[in-house]
Formats: sequence, structure tokens, C-alpha cells
Amino acid sequence: MYGSERCNVLSKLMPSLPILDQGEGIDEKLEKAYYKTRKRAETREKRRKRGNEAWEPKVNEKVLVKIQPMSDTVKGMAAKFMYIFEGPFLVSKILDHSAYELDEWGKLCGEFNKKQLQQYKEEKGDQEDEEEGLRTST
Repeated sequence: MYGSERCNVLSKLMPSLPILDQGEGIDEKLEKAYYKTRKRAETREKRRKRGNEAWEPKVNEKVLVKIQPMSDTVKGMAAKFMYIFEGPFLVSKILDHSAYELDEWGKLCGEFNKKQLQQYKEEKGDQEDEEEGLRTST
């Protein structure tokens, strides 16, 4: 019992398998893994950047402010059907590289981060109406 070899029952039931050649070495596997990782990194870099990083609001520029809509059961309004942005507001002062002070009709509205702001794009119909008003008044 002690000091003697144990009888291996499985070796009697299963035939011995030949050792298979590993095929590629560790260097080839590392090279493939590096290539695959580099390829994925390049596809991530090609993806379109999201956000408004390129846009910098200027003084007296119209912007929209992102709000958190709240549902109101009394009025029968659901938040999912409300607008996400309010405005337009005017940028009255640049406080920091990403903080802006806004006002509406001369009344101070508060300080907002750039992430909460979106560039205001006027509709074509609004611009045409303003131009017609200017033409008739002159």
C-alpha cells in the first residue's frame, strides 16, 4: 500500500493518445494577439467623436439649455414626451473655459456648464420672417 505504485484504472480503459504538435509557438500567438488589439484600437479611433467639443460658445450667441423634465400626473404630462432643451438664451459672460453665464431678455438665468448647452440653430422660416420684417420697416 505505502511505497508502491497505484494501479491506474483509467489507463486500462482508454488507449494512450499520441501527443499532438502545438502548431504555433508562443511568439506567433503574441504577434496575432497584438495585431488583433491594434486593429481594434484603430477602429475605435476612426469612430466619430460625440459631443460638442469643437463648439465654443461666444458672448451674445444663442444657446439651448438641457433640462431635466419631470412628469406631472395632475396635468397629464409624461416626461418622455417633453422637450429636453429650453431656450434660446444669450451667453452674457464666459466665466471659465467650460462655464457660461446666460440671460434671457436681460434677466440673468444662471451659470451653466458647456455640457448642458447646445448650439441654437434657427429655422429657415424664422430667418425669412425676420428678413421680411426688416424689408417692410425700411
